[in-house]
Amino acid sequence: MLGPINVGCDTWSIYFYDPNGIRLEFSHQGEGEPRVVERWRQTREEALAELRTLTGDAGWLETLVAHLPDRR
Repeated sequence: MLGPINVGCDTWSIYFYDPNGIRLEFSHQGEGEPRVVERWRQTREEALAELRTLTGDAGWLETLVAHLPDRR
């Protein structure tokens, strides 16, 4: 077993193996309503900062981030 580990976004995880050797994760979010997607989804600029390390193709980059929000 590994954890609990603070994995960010007010989320704590514990990693362990089931009897078949499959690694599983149990996560818990702190106070408030669980909003996993909203907490973990990158903003457009965060994603672009990573993707620009792969290419400078502006059209391709914009296609990949078009669905992402400008802010959290």
